[in-house]
Amino acid sequence: MTVSTLEMFGFTVVWLALLTLAALLFLLYRLVERAYEFHGSGAATGLLAGVRVPDIEILSADDLERPLRFPSHEDIWLLAFVTTECDACRRLIRTLDGMRDSQTEAIALVNGEATSDFPRGGNPRLKVLWLSHPADATRGYGVTSVPFVYALRGRTVLASTTAATAAEVEALLRQAEERESLSTEAQERLVEAR
Repeated sequence: MTVSTLEMFGFTVVWLALLTLAALLFLLYRLVERAYEFHGSGAATGLLAGVRVPDIEILSADDLERPLRFPSHEDIWLLAFVTTECDACRRLIRTLDGMRDSQTEAIALVNGEATSDFPRGGNPRLKVLWLSHPADATRGYGVTSVPFVYALRGRTVLASTTAATAAEVEALLRQAEERESLSTEAQERLVEAR
């Protein structure tokens, strides 16, 4: 049996099309893999600076859902999202608990089994509270990795990052103060320009 030139040409075209599709599929796979790597490698950004944080519900001591009462003062304070299964989260709680000399208030919102896992030395400015609906942390606050910390003034985001050590928390507070001073300077220039 002999193969005609037309059949040979058709056979070659089909194989080239299949190889091209396989190469495109491989490239698509690599792009998706890189996107996942980028998203999972510290690219967590949370809410942008200047955004007002939404309400979030916590469980009270008697297991009733209630809205979180945000600090009413206008000092910079920290809002941390943690889980009980995370070693870095426990390190962050120890860090926040150790900030007894600081005037910075902190609220840690926990998702997991028991807050007793978190060592507490008695810092009166640290509140460890239970998240009523953990999905709200992702939906409302953009928290995709823990521990995640926001630096806020009132209910306005100044800065955010993943943090666990004292140096990382201090860097976050400095970043919040720098952004705030830049924002104040920009507002003053805008007023002067008018």
